[in-house]
This record gives sequence, C-alpha cells and structure tokens, in this order.
Amino acid sequence: MIRVQARQLRERIAVRAGLALIAWGRRHDEHRTHVAMYERRHNEQVANRLRDDEFIRAVLLARPLI
Repeated sequence: MIRVQARQLRERIAVRAGLALIAWGRRHDEHRTHVAMYERRHNEQVANRLRDDEFIRAVLLARPLI
C-alpha cells in the first residue's frame, strides 16, 4: 500500500514538474519573441536613417555636376 502511494506521489510530482517546465518554456518563448520584435523595429529604423543619409549625401555630391 505504501509503495503504491509513493509511486502515485512520484507520478503526480513528475506531471507537475513537466507542466511547470512547459509553462516556463512558453513564457521564455514569448519574451524572446518580444525582444526579437523590438530588435527588428530598431534595425529597420537604423537602416532607414542610413538610407536617408546616403541619399542626401549622394544628392549633395551630385549637385556640382548638374
């Protein structure tokens, strides 16, 4: 009887530990997704600024040729 109860207790603990690990993994993935979105937006802004700066530079350099 005690062995059966001990086995059932170990099974319940294993299930709870597994569910906790799954929940932790999902939270970790959500956090990583938010960070990735922030980094992508930031990189797009930097790329847009660089493109605009290069356009202005090219126009200013070509001005004497016109």
